[in-house]
Amino acid sequence: MKNKGGHIEKSKYSYLLQNTILLSLASFGSKFLSFFLVPLYTNVLSTAEYGMADIITTSSTLLVYVLTINIGSSVLRFGIDKNEKSDRVFLYGARIDSFACVILAFGLVLIYLLHLFNWEGYYYIFLWLVFAAETFETLANQFLRAIDKVRVMAVSSLLGTIVRLASNLLFLLVLKWGMFGYLLSLVIGPSLATAYALIHILPLKIEKVSHEYKKNLHSESK
Repeated sequence: MKNKGGHIEKSKYSYLLQNTILLSLASFGSKFLSFFLVPLYTNVLSTAEYGMADIITTSSTLLVYVLTINIGSSVLRFGIDKNEKSDRVFLYGARIDSFACVILAFGLVLIYLLHLFNWEGYYYIFLWLVFAAETFETLANQFLRAIDKVRVMAVSSLLGTIVRLASNLLFLLVLKWGMFGYLLSLVIGPSLATAYALIHILPLKIEKVSHEYKKNLHSESK
């Protein structure tokens, strides 16, 4: 009996170690890519273009937390809870993210029509696309963690990193698309990563989400 308990304890530590390594690899890949590609960006893009790209990416990241009320944290929290049905947790998170995308689209159209910023038209489009891609990638990754599919999440993150690297090299060095190519790579990488994650998440059963359940998710995300 003692040996059995020790085996269980050893298995728990082994499982924890595996997940820690996978999460570290996923995080390291993204950070390494960002560091590795800086010389490429500064050589290919002008100072003004790189600055504009940084504004778009920074704004997108900030807007994800503001407009989605950080729903990814709620999805992780409630998805882990065995008393909750994980499919409706993910579904509600997707609804919040979709609503946030609609709100941002209206806001960007209004800003464009009022000429509040001296931006090229396609900058607004890419800000929305980068926001949407980042939003749903975050949702998918948090949900995969919640349902204990850390390996899938790690593969998804690494896939996004590899695709972003390949698309940057293709668009910037081969096709010479400049700013447009850089922004496009920011959309393609997370989008394909999310698509891979969804293969392991779907299909989900659509259920009605109660008012009280919505209230709990909102309060948890704040």
